[in-house]
Amino acid sequence: MDAALNDLDEQTFCPHCLRSLWEGRSCKRRDCPKYAPIYLRDNAERIRANLAAWSGGVTLMTLTAPGADELPWDPRKCPPHPHRCSGRLGCRVEVGTAATWNSTVTKRLGDLLKVAREQVRRSHGSKVKVRVLAYVCEAQQRGVFHPHVVLGYATAAERAALDTFVDTVERKRGEYGFGTGRSGSFDRGRPGRFDGTDAGRYVSKYLRPDGAKKSFVPLLYEVAKVVPRDPVTNRAKVLVRPVYVSTVLTKRTGVTMMFLRFKRWIFMALGPGCPEHEALELFATHRGLCELEREKLKREQRELDELFRSIAAELRAAT
Repeated sequence: MDAALNDLDEQTFCPHCLRSLWEGRSCKRRDCPKYAPIYLRDNAERIRANLAAWSGGVTLMTLTAPGADELPWDPRKCPPHPHRCSGRLGCRVEVGTAATWNSTVTKRLGDLLKVAREQVRRSHGSKVKVRVLAYVCEAQQRGVFHPHVVLGYATAAERAALDTFVDTVERKRGEYGFGTGRSGSFDRGRPGRFDGTDAGRYVSKYLRPDGAKKSFVPLLYEVAKVVPRDPVTNRAKVLVRPVYVSTVLTKRTGVTMMFLRFKRWIFMALGPGCPEHEALELFATHRGLCELEREKLKREQRELDELFRSIAAELRAAT
């Protein structure tokens, strides 16, 4: 009982988002007002660094949420004068409806992109691939997500497959809950207009730390109120991933969210003079040591399991 009380004494609350926190730790919830600018800055750096490493061609495809027939406006948010509802005027989609739609947007987006990849495989063969390099979900003014998807290709065959990929997305988008209007609901992009660096700059503008209140962070806070949670751990059963970077790129650059957190720790420990390549080397060494420790723990656990099984077998034999 005393130990349990001591554990409770070690728990406190984040003063910024008022959620539980272990004493002595800093809150790292992505929708916490204190941590959100850091989270956005890290994601912007991750997007730019990784897309700059892509040497092939890219195109930027954009999807939009459906209209008022599926996402009705909230009349309480509308201005008092007669008008046609628009996010620019301050009108907003009803909060609960928007949060429910936003809670599944990245799952539906992933399913739609998977269908497009399968169509490419059927039409062009398994060796021709259109790569989803990254995506960022912009927060529309009306309060719903607006995904920008960066697609990459490297050869002439992949450039031809890109048209098949985008055509499939445009044709199937309505089946996955995205808008199907004739104007503004879908932008297939212009292949070759951007290189990877330009695409990284474009999509990272939606991750400005000084614009945290206008980013997708407030939408994540509303999503957290409606998603189902595990009754034991209280963890959300639905994961919304508003920013994605392909592992094809992160394996090439080493720039991940984990590395950027480690880089901040190096900055605090060694000062700002530590070059990035040295930070990458330190990070690789740190991860290698962690893997060794993890393997050691697994080996010890296997030895204990074998010991317990042998003891159990002896006891059964003795009875």
